[in-house]
Amino acid sequence: MLATITAALLGAGLFAKPKHKHHPAPPRDISVAAERLERRRVVRLVIIAALTRREAEIEDFLVATATEMPLLSSRASVVVGPVEIGPATVGLDFLGNPIIRATVRNRSSAPVSALLIAHLAYGGARVAEASIAVPNLAPGERRAVDMLCPSAIRPTALRWTLEPW
Repeated sequence: MLATITAALLGAGLFAKPKHKHHPAPPRDISVAAERLERRRVVRLVIIAALTRREAEIEDFLVATATEMPLLSSRASVVVGPVEIGPATVGLDFLGNPIIRATVRNRSSAPVSALLIAHLAYGGARVAEASIAVPNLAPGERRAVDMLCPSAIRPTALRWTLEPW
């Protein structure tokens, strides 16, 4: 009988719940509202990154499929202020909008930041414009630029202007 009581006592001790020390929760650095705001910001940034990646993939796809129809091509360089522009090509994308591709080179000894504007003449005396910001172009640096004109036109001439900032 003593053996049965001893076994029962030992068995009860083995299956008893262990006692845990209760520690208070660490103090929160930010409030619940601030945490929700941060989560929303992160979600927005992830969505923006995904959309940017998708846009780049679409542009790469369109370039790879060669859906552009060439219209104008200029091998000669044009000097506009401290910048040399050329060679340049104008083509139509699959929607009929002009895409201007050019190479820009800084001829000066100082960095240049400017707005490059392409003036596309079409249908007599009418002109459409496309522009792109060219920031921090180092002395002697060359940079390829692509501009999209949102007007569905068939340009016959291309002229350049530059607005420094």
